[in-house]
Amino acid sequence: MSRHKLIEAQGWDRGLADHRGETPPPKNSLTLGDYLAEVTATGEIAPRTLRTYATKVRKIAADLGNVRLPGKLNKHDHVNGGAKAWQERVDRMPLSKMTPDAVQQWLTKYLAPFRGNPAKLNSATKTANACIRAGKAIFAERIQERLTHVVFPDPIPFVVATANDVSKLPPEFLRKGRFDEMFFLDLPDAQERAQIWDIVIKRHGRRPAGFDTVALSRACEQFTGAEIEAVFIDALHEAYAEGREPGSKDILDAIAHTVPLAQLMDGQISALRHWAKGRARDAGAPVKSTPATRRGSRRVQSVN
Repeated sequence: MSRHKLIEAQGWDRGLADHRGETPPPKNSLTLGDYLAEVTATGEIAPRTLRTYATKVRKIAADLGNVRLPGKLNKHDHVNGGAKAWQERVDRMPLSKMTPDAVQQWLTKYLAPFRGNPAKLNSATKTANACIRAGKAIFAERIQERLTHVVFPDPIPFVVATANDVSKLPPEFLRKGRFDEMFFLDLPDAQERAQIWDIVIKRHGRRPAGFDTVALSRACEQFTGAEIEAVFIDALHEAYAEGREPGSKDILDAIAHTVPLAQLMDGQISALRHWAKGRARDAGAPVKSTPATRRGSRRVQSVN
């Protein structure tokens, strides 16, 4: 393609960089609108789901930026342009202003008017937590890894952290209020392993119906999700070497030749389970219909 066509199609900076074989410089002043456009381009989140997440995150951003519309325009007015004008104003907000502290202050301020009314506080808590969960989904690690050309604010607005060795965490990380909630995520049970098998098999372009995932689940007790995927990849390689597709027998053979981490480090994992009792919420427990159990997690204590 000619230089003129590149610039015409992609804009001056990107077109000229492509013509020269250069990587475009990262964008430093990232706005919420810029970031949402980047997330959309990754395709990691389904469009409809992303629109829902974006609406919830914009609610936080609008309150933090005190976004107001002139005259009689209303942000819910899709006929006279109020909704579009509100979104454009919110999307101009720099992400650097949406710090974790700012989001926590927003949550406190948002809930303050409802403190004297338990029913309204319950409803407001659900709304606020849904907004925060949406932010965590949009800033998930897998999405950040795709956006290597983006300069993220430090710290990012919504934080999810994991740790396998709590003994190495500084005490200030464990105090109440540092994170929204602390969960303990144990090894997957039989039902969860069967679901993981379905996900792994689909991820590698095969149909789960062609495998006995129930038998596979029983055979890989104490395996983590990562170990399940590694076993499937081993089976793929073995089958490929023989010029055929993998079957359940190939996977069972790979499982038989794998020692899971839960056996290699059983002492440490037993100690972690003991520590979690009374200190962290069980992420595998049935979810009750209360605001406390629906709160988003900033950290997941995991052995996976």
